[in-house]
Amino acid sequence: MNKIIKLFILISICIVPAIAKAECPLNFKNLSISSKTNNDKADIIRLQSVLYINNLYSGPITGYYGNLTKSAINSFKEINGLNPNGIVDTETSELICEQYAWCPFQSF
Repeated sequence: MNKIIKLFILISICIVPAIAKAECPLNFKNLSISSKTNNDKADIIRLQSVLYINNLYSGPITGYYGNLTKSAINSFKEINGLNPNGIVDTETSELICEQYAWCPFQSF
């Protein structure tokens, strides 16, 4: 069941956007637990999904940037040598995109 969920998430955030356009489907900028006005629920759902697929996030996919999402972002940032401040800034967004968004299916 868990593999089916991960496959569905992979298809929805990677393959479908790749068919629609040839650019990175992930574009998270300035998402944070304290920046409520900048947080788009759809962006956070995509972010949580990417982190979930890559075993950095184990919480529910809610679209809410809470402590679980912040912790997952901090883990990602620590792994990649960035300051674990809980904020998805431009550098973090681009690194997530570079590492996780491009799929082998995009050339089709």
